[in-house]
Amino acid sequence: MKSQLMLARRFARWLVALCTFGIAAGAVAPPAERRLVAEPVASGEADSWDGSQFVRADRIGNVFFFRPETLDVYPLARSGKLQEAQRLERVGAAPQIVRDAVLSPGGDVWFLSVDLGVRRFVNGKEKPIPALDWRPSGIGFHRDQPVVSIVPLPVSDDLVFRERKGQVPRLMEFDGDRWNVEAEYSDLSAAEEAEANPRGRNDAVAQHAAFVTSDSSGRLWVARQYAYVVEQLGSSGQTRLRIAVDGGKVRETKPAAPDPKRPAGFQAFRAEAAILDLTEGRDHKMYFLAAAGGAGSGLAIDRYDPVLTRLERVPLTLSQPGRFTIAAGRDGLYLAAWNARAGRWKLSWDALDEAPWKEVPSTDIAADETKAAASASTP
Repeated sequence: MKSQLMLARRFARWLVALCTFGIAAGAVAPPAERRLVAEPVASGEADSWDGSQFVRADRIGNVFFFRPETLDVYPLARSGKLQEAQRLERVGAAPQIVRDAVLSPGGDVWFLSVDLGVRRFVNGKEKPIPALDWRPSGIGFHRDQPVVSIVPLPVSDDLVFRERKGQVPRLMEFDGDRWNVEAEYSDLSAAEEAEANPRGRNDAVAQHAAFVTSDSSGRLWVARQYAYVVEQLGSSGQTRLRIAVDGGKVRETKPAAPDPKRPAGFQAFRAEAAILDLTEGRDHKMYFLAAAGGAGSGLAIDRYDPVLTRLERVPLTLSQPGRFTIAAGRDGLYLAAWNARAGRWKLSWDALDEAPWKEVPSTDIAADETKAAASASTP
């Protein structure tokens, strides 16, 4: 009887201990997601202004901040301060809206997306460039030549566009004399798109707006702005690599309640940013600044490793108040908010190497080995 009582007491103590451990273990919150902390740069009052900004770098990693309202270029010193500005000399009226600004790998040409067209500045002075028939979206450089991605909306509703033949260009490159089509939309007829009324066609922007750049091997990369789709193009303009997240669907906000004050036929733009910018790193991996979870969410740096054919992500402590730009400097990846007073930051290459990278879920990476082999032979 006594032995049975002792066994019962031991069992009770064991049960209490087990329950206590279980409660304590259940009370411990799962580890918080580790986010990479960006280091502020050029954050003093003297280095700031009201208005927009872009950050860009040349091929050797010199970093510049561009102020579009005044066409001022600020080199970044090693101390993290902005140096004296160098103003671009324009011809004619100042642009009303500067949507983007990019710097050539050689560091001698600034290429701007303005109003409904583009402008080019060589060694600090504006040089004429032929007008585009179609609206530019992203702008970049293919090696040292300006290149634009196209939204299938004509710049003008002029009747001349109705006589166009063939397909709408997807990418166009300027050879110093004229624009050449580098790739076309296979499913978009130029005549049909030119005749369509471009007003209110938010779907064209949501479906086709894209950033464009080239890597150190001269291969073009195109990243959709409102759907997570990134493509690397071969020398013939065909896709040789495609990276898609969440099926590559356009991200959209929920439709808002109708506003009786809005004019009839008004359609709000509901697409949300998926990718905000892209650049090649000093390690020859491609880096994408991504909206991790839709509008107002946190930002993340994604990188594509061509050796491992893997897309990885590290969340940032920064939120997404609007457009950002990124650039690969000598000592790190630089980020700039659209509003110059909202901040500028650096992610050192060492910090990025040591970051807690994780594979991006729901990622599909498809490569055309035939095109890849052909493209590899043409740097």
